Amino acid sequence: MNQATSSLRDSSDAAVRPPIAWALAVLAGLAFDWLYPLPFLPTAVPAGWLGGIVFLAGLGLLIWAAKTFRRAGDTDPDHTADVGDR
Repeated sequence: MNQATSSLRDSSDAAVRPPIAWALAVLAGLAFDWLYPLPFLPTAVPAGWLGGIVFLAGLGLLIWAAKTFRRAGDTDPDHTADVGDR
């Protein structure tokens, strides 16, 4: 390690850490649902069909992302950089 790279911080400088932001969003959603509940689906829509459509959309997105990463030549599944790459 040389003088130029030793002063660099490996941080995103985020105002709120992602797990805390996620928890706050979930708590806010639960609070709003308790204060003003809204129907998620009309009664005419079968929930099983909606679940299947969402599942297939997620599966399609997963397949598309895997193909895109393979086409780009990225084979590192944990997204870590080698020490020599920095």
